[in-house]
Amino acid sequence: MQGPDAGSESDDAYPGERLGRPETGTGSLARPGRRLGSLLIDWAFCLLIARGFFGPEALQPNGSLSVVAVLVVVNLLLVGTAGATVGQRLVGVQVERLSGGRPGMMKALIRAVLLGLGVPALTMLWERDRRGLHDLASGTLVAIR
Repeated sequence: MQGPDAGSESDDAYPGERLGRPETGTGSLARPGRRLGSLLIDWAFCLLIARGFFGPEALQPNGSLSVVAVLVVVNLLLVGTAGATVGQRLVGVQVERLSGGRPGMMKALIRAVLLGLGVPALTMLWERDRRGLHDLASGTLVAIR
């Protein structure tokens, strides 16, 4: 038996290298700071939408599910059609299929539902390519535009 060959993945590979992405610049994987920034912008945007549709009670602790529902719908529609939410556009990132291009509605649905459940962020801390659970499950990534 032989050990791992010299051409296998190394521990010092940069995030996205095994996915064929550049280390920096357009097409490279977005760092957690940009991703968090885009999520905070989207959350503020969804707070405004939820208040408009559901009234001031949407901003109360017992109305927070309405904001999450708006976040899921906004992510589904914008990522599925345009490849990015408002927050993602503002910070200069976009959601792509692993092979490139917009994710489409089915992949956007998977991402949006998992995002609404609040589970994607934990995975990003340990996954080599900075992809959250919602990205892993949908076969997507978040790249610099």
